[in-house]
This record gives sequence, C-alpha cells and structure tokens, in this order.
Amino acid sequence: MRPLLRAACTLVIAGSLLPGQEPHPLCGLPHISAIPLEAPITLWKSPAPVKGDRIFKIRKDIHSQQAELIDADFDLLFEDPQFLIYGEVAELDAGRIDAAVVTSLVSAFRDGGRPGSIDPTLGIKALAEKIFGPPTDIDGNGQVFILLLDVRDGWDSTSSTSFIAGYFDPKDQGPEGNFADIIYLDTYPGATHTLLILETLAHEYQHLIHYGRHADEEKWVTE
Repeated sequence: MRPLLRAACTLVIAGSLLPGQEPHPLCGLPHISAIPLEAPITLWKSPAPVKGDRIFKIRKDIHSQQAELIDADFDLLFEDPQFLIYGEVAELDAGRIDAAVVTSLVSAFRDGGRPGSIDPTLGIKALAEKIFGPPTDIDGNGQVFILLLDVRDGWDSTSSTSFIAGYFDPKDQGPEGNFADIIYLDTYPGATHTLLILETLAHEYQHLIHYGRHADEEKWVTE
C-alpha cells in the first residue's frame, strides 16, 4: 500500500465544449448490458479473498461490442471491514488520485452526513441497503470493492462532450470477471468533480445491489 500524499491534478476541459461547460457524465452499464454474457451468471464462491496490491480485469473499451477484458495494476488505498478502495497505479502515478478523493469516498460511503440526503445519519452504503437490501457478496468476504481507474471510454479533453463516470460490470458476478462485488469509478476526468464521483458511487452501488435481485430489470428503472 503506497502513501496517499500526492499532489492534486487540474485537468483543463476545452475543445468542443463551450466556455464553462462541463462534460456530461454517463453510466457505463447500459453499454455493457448491450453485450451478451458469454455464460449464464451463477452465484458461487471464489477462493480465499485476495487483499493488498493486485491485478484486476477491466473493460478494454467500455463502448465496444466485444466483452474484452485486460489486466491493470491497482494499489490498495483504504481498507474497511465492509469495503476496500483501490487505485489504478497508472492514475496514481499521473496524480489523478489523491488523499482528498479517497477521504471523500470513505466519508460518503461509510459515514454519511451529506446535506439533502433522505437520511443524513447514514452513509451511501447503509442507506442504499436500507432501501434496496444488501448486495450478493459473491466472494463471501463481506466487502465491496471500489476501483478508481481511468475508464477506457475514449475520453479526449479537447473534443469529448461526455464521459463514462462509472459502471458496474455483471461479469464480476461470475467466473469470467474478478469474482468480487465491484464498483468502477472514473478518474479521468471523473476525479476532478468531487460531488459527481460521490453521486456516481451511489448510483453504481444501486446497480450492484439491484442486479443481484433483478438482473433483467428494465433500463429506465435502474437509470
């Protein structure tokens, strides 16, 4: 586990966007759901959970009609009895993940206290589970994995008007994926928008829970 003492990185969004206009964040699950799974999803237990710095399989291209996964190196940034936060090594080296981002995620997911919440005494995790129920816990470790990474969505700061802010991948619920309950959060340019990354965390956690109960739910319901 490496120290989180990293300088903040400021990304300039320009090009086709109007002055002051922010790019539109999108959920990646609709793109993933359009690709048929290679095998039926079945609940099963993986080998003993792996902790510490590790390799995860991630989508090579979130927009591709091919469900191709590639390996990426991640460092363990935070560990809690109920969740783990990992950062993609390349994004850590680029300075796009810092202590402030991780602290915000921990506070929002675990502690709560956000203005406007229907129950500010609860964090995102507890509140989502109060409404939708607990996640499947596919690997039996009782922990959710939150991965901070550069989602491979073709983002270009000079021309892109939208980006994939995060996603839940059904492959991780079966033998083709990472054998874990995972939420993916974008760091380029997602990590530059603190409120957005917290909203995305809540949205994708809802997807993870919802999929375990209603995998064939209509898109308009979950989006």
